[in-house]
Amino acid sequence: MYRRLPGNVLILLICLTLAISYLLTIHIFPSSSFPQYLNRPPVTVGFTPTSIIHFQDQNYICSTTTLSLTTTSPCSCPSPTPESQTKPQPLINEPTLEQEIIDRLRTAGIVIIFKTGAQEVSQLAIQLGTTLRYLSSSDILFFSDLQGSLGPFIINDALRNVDQSLKRNDPDFEIYRAIQRYQSTGQDIEELKEERSKGDGRSGWRLDKYKFLHMVEETFEERPDAKWYVFIETDSYVFWDNLASFLSRFDSTKPMYLGSSVTLGGIAFAHGGSGYVLSNAAMNKLLGPEQPQGLAASWDTRMEGFCCGDLALGTALHEKGVFITVAHPLLNGYKPTTFTYGPNNHWCQPVVTMHHVLPHEISAIWRYERRREMLTERPNVREVITVVGFTTDSDCRPPSSQNCMRIS
Repeated sequence: MYRRLPGNVLILLICLTLAISYLLTIHIFPSSSFPQYLNRPPVTVGFTPTSIIHFQDQNYICSTTTLSLTTTSPCSCPSPTPESQTKPQPLINEPTLEQEIIDRLRTAGIVIIFKTGAQEVSQLAIQLGTTLRYLSSSDILFFSDLQGSLGPFIINDALRNVDQSLKRNDPDFEIYRAIQRYQSTGQDIEELKEERSKGDGRSGWRLDKYKFLHMVEETFEERPDAKWYVFIETDSYVFWDNLASFLSRFDSTKPMYLGSSVTLGGIAFAHGGSGYVLSNAAMNKLLGPEQPQGLAASWDTRMEGFCCGDLALGTALHEKGVFITVAHPLLNGYKPTTFTYGPNNHWCQPVVTMHHVLPHEISAIWRYERRREMLTERPNVREVITVVGFTTDSDCRPPSSQNCMRIS
C-alpha cells in the first residue's frame, strides 16, 4: 500500500507519527532525573493572589492581566467569577522527603549548634550545599573563634566574652590574637591552617576548649525554649531522619545528656566530635534562672587544668547532677570507611552521627541519601529506629530488631 503513496506524503506521515509519539512521551511519561531531584527549590506554603486563577487539572496559569504558559497548548482565560476572585486557591508543590525531614526537626523543637574554627570555616561550604540546604537561621547556630558570616548565616565568636586578660596574655590565645590580626589587616586566614598530623599539639586545638561552655551558654540565651540542643562539628555528618527518630524516644523535660562516652579523670563525658545532645531540662539544670549566673566566665580560669572542652562541659554537668546517657554507636566517631562491623564489634545499628568526614565524603554520603529517597516510594523512615538498646559501658549488644540503616 505504501508503494502507491507519493514519497513526500509518506515522509509527511512518518514525521507526524514521530511528533505525536514524542508529545505523548513527554506528557504521559515525564522524565525524572537525579539532578532535577537535587535541585528542587524549597517549598513555600502559601496561596495565589486573589486575582489569579490556578487550574490544577491544566498545565498553565491564567490571570486577568498576564498569561504564563508552561506548554505549547493554547490557553484561553475564562472570565473570573466573584467567588474565584475572593477565594484563594492553594498552590500545590509537593515537598521532597528531605524537606519533610527538616520539618520534623522543627516540629520536634531541635536546634543544631555547629562548632567550627576560623581556620576550617571554609569547609562548611560543602555542608551549606548539602546537609544544611533546607535549614534556616532559626534552626541552627554557628560558633567559631572569629565573628563573621557564611552565606545567610551569622558565625558567632564563641570567645568574645572570655576574660580579656586571658585573651591578651595567655599562650593558649596566641592563635586567637593572630586570627584577629589577620582579619583586621585583610590577610588570608587560611595561611594559619595547621597540619592535622600535629593532633593535640595544634594551637587551634588548645584554643578550642575555651569555646564549649561559652557556646552552650550563648545557645541557651538565644534559644531558651528549644526542646533539644544538638552540638556537632565542622567534620561531622548527621542523618537528620535518624536524629529525629532517636530523640522522639526521650522526654526533653528530663535532664538528658546523650553522647558517645569517654572517661578521663573519673568523669564520663560525651565526645565532642561524635556530637552530643542536651535536653531543655539539662540546660536549665546547668544555666537556668535558678542557677548562679556567669557559669562560662567562672570556668575560664579553670580551663588550664583541662585537656579539652568536652571534658570541661561534662564536668560542669556532672557537678549539677546531670550524667551522660551512652548513645554509642548511634552517635559515634566513625565514618563509612572506618565503621567496626562484625561479630566482635558492632551489630547493625542506626547511624545518627559520623565524625572525621572529609568534604568529598560529605557530598558522597548526602547523594547516597538522596538516591535512596528516589529509589523508594516514600518509605516510612520515621521508623528507622525500632529498638534502641543503651548500655552503661562499652559493651554493645545486638538490638532485637534488624530494621536499621547500614552504611557500606
